[in-house]
Amino acid sequence: MFEARIAVLADVISQRSGARAPIRFAQGFQKLGYEVHYFAQNVNVDQDLHKDLVGRGIKVHLVLNKFPFLGRIIMAFQTYRELVSGGYDLIFLQSAQIHNMVYLFVNIPKLRTYYGTQLDLGLDKRKEIWSFIPQSWLKSYITFREGFGLRSATKVLSISRYLVREAKKLYGLSLDNVYLGVDNMKTALKKDNSKDKTVRVISVSRIVPYKGFHTLIETFIKVNQKFPDMRLDIIGSSPIQAYLDYLNSIKNQNVHIHVNITDQELAEYYNQADIYATCDTWVPWSLTPLEASFFSLPLLGMDYGAMNEIIVNKKTGLLAKNQKELEQNLVALTENKTLRKTLGKGAKSEVTKFTWAKTCEEYSKVIDSMVKKS
Repeated sequence: MFEARIAVLADVISQRSGARAPIRFAQGFQKLGYEVHYFAQNVNVDQDLHKDLVGRGIKVHLVLNKFPFLGRIIMAFQTYRELVSGGYDLIFLQSAQIHNMVYLFVNIPKLRTYYGTQLDLGLDKRKEIWSFIPQSWLKSYITFREGFGLRSATKVLSISRYLVREAKKLYGLSLDNVYLGVDNMKTALKKDNSKDKTVRVISVSRIVPYKGFHTLIETFIKVNQKFPDMRLDIIGSSPIQAYLDYLNSIKNQNVHIHVNITDQELAEYYNQADIYATCDTWVPWSLTPLEASFFSLPLLGMDYGAMNEIIVNKKTGLLAKNQKELEQNLVALTENKTLRKTLGKGAKSEVTKFTWAKTCEEYSKVIDSMVKKS
C-alpha cells in the first residue's frame, strides 16, 4: 500500500441514509494508513461525527453553500483551490454536488463510485417551476449529467452487478463491481418474543414514492385482514410531506410510521421485528435489508434492480415478481414461524460477506494501482 494523500469529496457530514457510505470509506482508508482529507458542505453538520473524524486523524474541510445555485459554484471554487494546492495523490468522489465543475480542471487521478442513474428522480422532487419541462427532456439531462461525471473520472467502480449492466447500457462503460459494506447495528441479543403472538414487520428507508411504502401498506392491510395480530413499522427519513400525508391516509391502526429516529431506536425496532419487507421500485443497491439481516430477520422484497443480489430467494428471504406474489410471501412468513427462523438464519449468515473492511481493502488495491501509474 502506498502512503497516498486522498481527498474524499462528499456532500455532508452525516450518517443518515446514503450519506453514511462516504464516512465509512474515509474511516476505512484512514485505518489502512492513507492520509485522508474529507470535503463536505458546512450545512447540517453532525458535530459528534465531525469530532469522530478529526479524532481519527482525518482532516475535515467544510465548504460553504448558502445559496441554492450560486452556492454550488462557490463550493466548486473553494474545493478547486484546496485540491490544486493540497498535494493530493487521488480524488475519491462521493458527491453529487460539486464534482462535475471541479473534475475538468484538476489534473489528479480521480476514482468514483457509481451509485446508479435514477431517470425518474424528477417525479419525486420536481418543483412547480419545472413542471412544464417534458419528462423526456429531464431524463436526457440526467443521463447527460451522469455520463459526463462518469467519463470525467479516471476509474469508476460500481456497487452492484445490476449497475454494471446499467452503466454498459446507458453509457457504454465497462465497470468493475465492489459491494459496499454494511454496519452491524445489533447492540443486544434478540429479545424473547415467544409469548408475543404479534408478527412484526419492519421497513426502513427514505419516505419518497419510489420506495413503494404505499404498495407495502396495501399488501400488509390485505394480509392483516387474515391475521389480526400483525404490526407494520415504517421507519423513514427525509419525507416528502405530501407522500407522508398520503401514507397516513391509507394506513390502518396496525401500521405505524416513525420519522427521523435515532440509530439506537432503529436497532430496537429491528430487535423486536419478525420480518423485514421492502417494495423499492428502483434498487441500485440497498443497505437496510442487510442491516436487518444482522438481527436474523427473513427478507421480503420485489425482484427489481439489484434486489436479487441482496435477497437470495428461499435462502435469506422471498422475492416477488408482483404485488400478488408479495402478498403470498407475506402470508407464508406470517403463518410459518419455522420458515421465518430458517430464512432469518440464512440472512444472518449471508450478511457476513458484506463488511466495510473488505470493501475498503478492495478499493485500496485500485487506489494503489492508480497512484502508481500517475
